[in-house]
Amino acid sequence: MQAVYHFRIPHAVPLDGDISFKDLADKCGVDGQQMARLIRHAMTFHVFHEPRPGYVAHTADSRLLVEDSTLYDLTGTLLEDLRPASLKVTDAMEKWPSSQEANQTGWQLAYDTNEEMYNHLAKDPERLRRFGQHLVHIARQDPRTVDQVASAYPWSDVQSGTVVDLGGGNGQYSIGIAQRHHSPSFIVQDKSGVSETGQSSLPIELKERVSFMAHDMFDVQPIKDADIYFLRHVFHNWSDKYCVQILRALVPSLKPGARVLICDLVIPEKGEVPMVTEKEVRRIDLMMMSLFNARERSVPDVKSLFEQADKRLKFNKAYDQAGALDKIVEAVWTPGDF
Repeated sequence: MQAVYHFRIPHAVPLDGDISFKDLADKCGVDGQQMARLIRHAMTFHVFHEPRPGYVAHTADSRLLVEDSTLYDLTGTLLEDLRPASLKVTDAMEKWPSSQEANQTGWQLAYDTNEEMYNHLAKDPERLRRFGQHLVHIARQDPRTVDQVASAYPWSDVQSGTVVDLGGGNGQYSIGIAQRHHSPSFIVQDKSGVSETGQSSLPIELKERVSFMAHDMFDVQPIKDADIYFLRHVFHNWSDKYCVQILRALVPSLKPGARVLICDLVIPEKGEVPMVTEKEVRRIDLMMMSLFNARERSVPDVKSLFEQADKRLKFNKAYDQAGALDKIVEAVWTPGDF
């Protein structure tokens, strides 16, 4: 598949009809015998087929690589950018035993850098563009939608209260929840400059209820006495050490009864989902390890983070999201217990 992507083979095969192995090899600038061997291997998992001896045509799968540019960019990101880091995981484990640092992973060894993955990637405009398009494709295909987040939790119970959306990017989830629940107001926090697009495109009817603030989640939380502090797809980018730091930065601002919600992909219990689904979760978990020394977590793992941060953060329950592996794991601040 890396060769299929690298030599732009799908784009050299006509969408209608077929092409000889020799002509395909010439178009892609590679050896004919090597081309045939690569393509015939790809055919074993339904990428291209051989309608007549010596000729190549598209299948539905290989055709998508031409017709959907975001899928093609996803393929490139996974194979050309992320795969090299995965091949260096064992070396990183030996070099930095038990490390929880994001700059001591397979990525640093694969690319001979001390920079964290995102900072390093940002220096290459084409790779950064490709990575962005791969995220667009994931968002489009991913069942973990705003509707599911909005319906999985009783947001309307907040009534006239405040939700702080940490690491909220362009505010897509705060905006989506606000459109479906008319009670709470939302403050979207992220690093300076991250939320500019969301702020400029905020629907006029939400301007009184959704606002944006530059804030680093590792600094002490400036919004005191909010009802909910919401972190969606934040923790899976960080090791336990840094997740605990993020939670501790909230503590000085929490009022009794305040809720902290961690919304992430959750590792299922054994037998809870089909093996093919668990395989995908485990794949993503190892990818987080290879890139950030981070991980996906089970509900007990998230509960443990609350306890490590402050025992007054009492785990309450985990809310399922229909049709998704994400859960919303809730803790309640209970200072009166101590």
